[in-house]
Amino acid sequence: MRPPSGSWIRGGVGVCALVVLAGVTVIEPRSASAQSRTHWLDLYGQVVAGGTTGGGTAHGTTDFFDSSEGFASGVNLGIRLFVFDLSLRFLQMIDGNGASSTLSSALLGSALEIPLVRGGEDAFGRPRPPVVVLRPGLGAGFGLGTPAPVHLPIDNAQLSAKGLLVVARCGVERMFGPYFGIGAEAEGGYHYLFGQAATINSSNDRSQGWQLAIFTTFTAHFGV
Repeated sequence: MRPPSGSWIRGGVGVCALVVLAGVTVIEPRSASAQSRTHWLDLYGQVVAGGTTGGGTAHGTTDFFDSSEGFASGVNLGIRLFVFDLSLRFLQMIDGNGASSTLSSALLGSALEIPLVRGGEDAFGRPRPPVVVLRPGLGAGFGLGTPAPVHLPIDNAQLSAKGLLVVARCGVERMFGPYFGIGAEAEGGYHYLFGQAATINSSNDRSQGWQLAIFTTFTAHFGV
């Protein structure tokens, strides 16, 4: 199994360090009114841009995250209810020849919205939305990978990988009002993927291993 490269480790550590720094600089405790301004229901749409990498042990195929690593951009649509989160994501990888692999995923899990920097109060003494928010989360679900740009509707002939994804993520977001934020997010996890010709009783045409990603995020929130 190929270990993460040094540049990716440094990048992940850098993003996590930014998250920690944002947290430790807020030394005053959050008031009850500030905590109440976090959303218990959040419908969100997100544009992401960054990079992915990964590796694994493959049998009769190549590991999807190993062969498709590089720049990636895409969209993420989701809904969070209290701490339960459902998200649908599409990523388009880009290499030196242009658009290449894609990854579509559906993940169900938990996510938190933790205010780090309060937004103060308005003229009527009501708390404003937080200015900086920490967003850790954990999810598991299904992923579909293709070696080339997709042509709708997606069928099995276009797939090179399909299977289980487990993803842990941690992001920090700077809010510009209650509805829009720009942030950075680091994520990593585990995958167990079947190739196009894999069968349940065969040990060939499958791979398992790790994946990492770092993204800049642009998010619209519609919550209560």
